[in-house]
Amino acid sequence: MAMKRISNILLIILCAGFHGHGQALDTALLHQRAADSAVVRIAVQAQFRDHAVMLRWAPSRAGGWTLLNRTGYVVQRREIADDSASAWVDLTGEPLKPRPLEDWQRFGSDTANAYPLIAAQALYGKEFGNQPAVGLADKADELTNRYSFTLLAADLSYETAQYAGLAFTDRTVQPGKLYAYRIFAAAPLVDYFPVDTGETALQTVAETAALRPVWRSIDEHERRVTLHWDKHAHQSAFTAFYIERSADGNRYQRLNDRPYIQFDNPALGLDNPDFTYSDSLAENYRPYWYRLVGIDAFGQLSDPSDPIQGMGRDRTPPAAPRNLQTTILDDGGVALTWEADDTPDLAGFLIGRSAENSLSGFEPLTDAPLAKGARRFVDRDPRTDAPNYYIVAATDTAKNAAVSMAAHVAFLDSIPPSPPTGLSGKIDTLGILTLSWTPSPERDVMGYIVSYSNDSTHFFTSAVDRAIPDTVFTDTLSLATLSEEIYFRVRAVDHNHNTSGESAIATVSKPDRIPPVAPQFSDFQLADRQVKLTWTPSSSKDVVRHELFRRERGQSAWESVATIPIDSAVVALVDSLFKPDTRYEYMVQAVDDAGLRSPESALLGVRTLRNLVAAGPTSFTVERSESATITIRWILPPGNEGRIVIYKAVNGGAFETLGSFDRAVSEWEDNGVSTGNAYEYTCKVHYPDGSASGFYAVQRVAD
Repeated sequence: MAMKRISNILLIILCAGFHGHGQALDTALLHQRAADSAVVRIAVQAQFRDHAVMLRWAPSRAGGWTLLNRTGYVVQRREIADDSASAWVDLTGEPLKPRPLEDWQRFGSDTANAYPLIAAQALYGKEFGNQPAVGLADKADELTNRYSFTLLAADLSYETAQYAGLAFTDRTVQPGKLYAYRIFAAAPLVDYFPVDTGETALQTVAETAALRPVWRSIDEHERRVTLHWDKHAHQSAFTAFYIERSADGNRYQRLNDRPYIQFDNPALGLDNPDFTYSDSLAENYRPYWYRLVGIDAFGQLSDPSDPIQGMGRDRTPPAAPRNLQTTILDDGGVALTWEADDTPDLAGFLIGRSAENSLSGFEPLTDAPLAKGARRFVDRDPRTDAPNYYIVAATDTAKNAAVSMAAHVAFLDSIPPSPPTGLSGKIDTLGILTLSWTPSPERDVMGYIVSYSNDSTHFFTSAVDRAIPDTVFTDTLSLATLSEEIYFRVRAVDHNHNTSGESAIATVSKPDRIPPVAPQFSDFQLADRQVKLTWTPSSSKDVVRHELFRRERGQSAWESVATIPIDSAVVALVDSLFKPDTRYEYMVQAVDDAGLRSPESALLGVRTLRNLVAAGPTSFTVERSESATITIRWILPPGNEGRIVIYKAVNGGAFETLGSFDRAVSEWEDNGVSTGNAYEYTCKVHYPDGSASGFYAVQRVAD
């Protein structure tokens, strides 16, 4: 076959045959893309017609399609009856592949059927498209185009699908049977994704009524109509369409020589819910009937849809009125004059007035259009308490309208409205403010200005950039502030921008979301059996109490030591409920009137003192004996390994150590005494851990 000829035909089809916007081909049953799965899926569809089963399939990836063209497909069938199924039977003998190039030459002379030429060019042509592929991206695009156009040509021509290795007809079936078919790759693809097996099943019974397309609607424009049909409902059943038109509702002609395929491009905002087709018409108001014929994946034509009727309509408005002029009359009315072209289809004029602005809020001043010759109108009851904006609209017999530029009339007004009353507000826990007030009674009030301040004696700042027309104002405020209240006022503004006086101030309390500042320890003192802690109180004004906590180092749970109300002015506390010679951590927090706690203060680490004052002797006595010596006796506390030290003083002098004795000794006889002197004795018990008792009460002996 002459490939140059095929390429030229392909170019003509690419340029003129397919309508649309360049979206990838999507026929839901045959061309499903499994972009989220690293496999090649084979979508299969089957039909029973003329005592045979027609099979169509397509792989989901362009690269897989190219490789499967080399390996080929295996088609197998089995019969299913009740709860059993026969073994799979191979229907193809050898793998199905695209037929060789020489087999396609028979289509070279068939100018009426271009689909085999498209598929042949895609399969065997050295180039595909207007420009040769140079880079990797170009080659990838070319592969995608070859794949897509082959599948499209196969959809539109079952014979093309057979030649491309994408269709098979099973003529060995029997009526009334249930058959299952599967199609899979004849060999695994080398260095590519695995290929899933495509499966389908059908019963060989007479087909019910075939699906027919259904119109959704028709839009009528100036010498043009646009036809709509639902994309989702049709794209799963049909690949392409023929649109037919009739001038009398009986004899129809096709508007498109080649099948109509609409492509969308979501990236350009063209992912429409409908398929559409526009038909240009020679004149308006001449009715036409339209039918839609679908083409399925087997290249079969559906029965035509029910017809829908439409026509072109006059959508061109007359020229807009111009040079609109206004004059305030002595009786208080407003006269309007304008210029307009007197066209054949001019029907008359409508007058509109707005008290809002020159672009919106217009209401008609007449129940019916003025006559087509009218060029003047008087408004006998204009608004004196608001601005008056006027427009004139020219209408034609088709009810098209064109509007003039607006003209403004204002009556002198220097009296401001009365101040709003009843201003109140609240702020929720999310910081959303809601203000409301009673409106001013004047009719010409245009809106209200809301202002605020964090201090009622300071300047109030406007909370809006223009007057709001409502009597409710909402805003979102930050609660991350130290001020607990915010103040609001409202003023009324009329249409002549006269401003009322201020309303009464409304005080709105903020939900407290800010925890107080943390107090901090400033000093500590250690003493036997007590720790004195001193802290600097929180600087936050809403603090109601401080709470002191203690825990042993290494523990996670805090133990409450004390709660100190802020009005007590206490900033120091003595803790004595602890173990000696133990490491502790102290922490103090502030709590405000909303129950919010400050961050924890910096931790204060303390090691308590060891308890060095131990038990003394339970008894200590001295006695002068008859031998002029002094006998000292004592009893040490039970269960201790203490050692007693005895001290002696003579005639009121300083005490000196007399002796040191362990637990085995309980008395001692002092021989170093003489007559005429006075002696004093005391003692102290020392323990192995370094603790010691206090001095025992002094015992005196004299002549």
